[in-house]
Amino acid sequence: MENFDALQADDTSELIVQFRPDSEIFVDEIGNVISRKGADTGLINDLLKKHHATIKPIGSKLTTGKNKPSIEFPDFFVIRGKGNLEAIRQKLLKTEIVDSAYIKPPAEDPEFQE
Repeated sequence: MENFDALQADDTSELIVQFRPDSEIFVDEIGNVISRKGADTGLINDLLKKHHATIKPIGSKLTTGKNKPSIEFPDFFVIRGKGNLEAIRQKLLKTEIVDSAYIKPPAEDPEFQE
């Protein structure tokens, strides 16, 4: 078993998660992950609470049709936290509703050459 203690996140670490489009994932007003199609999101919510992490959608849309407005569910979400994002990533990848997950590399200052 791998030791993920060395991979602790700093204040700017982000985990980018892509959910399966057919699960129609959204985040409610208190930060719970919910599937409109009834997919099991319990493990995801437990992981977020355990690691004191937050999740937010990347680019959701509200569109208007002829009869009523509809929401286009985002496929990508960002998880931010100070906990062990690598451990969260590994567990998310074992769920049926996560297609991919990666830790966004930290921003670096460009090196200027004269």
